[in-house]
Amino acid sequence: MCIKPLHKVKDAFIDQWGISFEEGDDVVGGIYYQRWGNSDTSYVLLKYLHKVYFYSHLVRAIKFLMPPKNHRVGGNDPIYELPKEILRSINEVIVFLGFED
Repeated sequence: MCIKPLHKVKDAFIDQWGISFEEGDDVVGGIYYQRWGNSDTSYVLLKYLHKVYFYSHLVRAIKFLMPPKNHRVGGNDPIYELPKEILRSINEVIVFLGFED
């Protein structure tokens, strides 16, 4: 989930995840969702972990809904649903661009 929009790096740095960024790099800041349980469409937001930065050219999807489910995990954090059609679209972009595993 994006929490800092596209911007240019002003000073080179290495983020909390060990990724190096140089002055002038185009990056986006955010936090991760992690897949939860056995479903490809259930996710929990890792809102308490370090902010992540990533290169803008790695963005594969821009705005889509992930509504909360009626289920929560420990700490009362909601589980979010990534609709199957959105997941399919993201995966199609990944294959098209040659980034599949």
